[in-house]
Amino acid sequence: MKKILVVDDEPAIVDIIEDLLTRSGFETTAAYDAIEAEAAIKHRKPDLILLDIMLPKIDGFAFLKKLKENPEFKEIPVICVTVRSEKEDIEKGKSLGAVAYITKPFDPENLIASVKKALNLD
Repeated sequence: MKKILVVDDEPAIVDIIEDLLTRSGFETTAAYDAIEAEAAIKHRKPDLILLDIMLPKIDGFAFLKKLKENPEFKEIPVICVTVRSEKEDIEKGKSLGAVAYITKPFDPENLIASVKKALNLD
């Protein structure tokens, strides 16, 4: 079973995403900021990360950059899931190494399709 780390500071969003992923056959772990996410990745390396950009303390872009600079974790695919929908934000996310960029509110089927594509399950 593929493990997915959901990183978002809004518990309601985390619950919705985790429910969707669990019903689609994935195992999930949640982190509510980048510091928790870093600890979760070290504890149990996920197969994929769903990352919000607007996080407290350290934003998602800074976290993504740090993750991709770490040889141990740089191969973990990351999908940005965020309300930030400006063209510059999308380009920045992809230039930092995100495999996809999904804006909120998101279509559940599109999210699952993107997850499967990132994990080469489609």
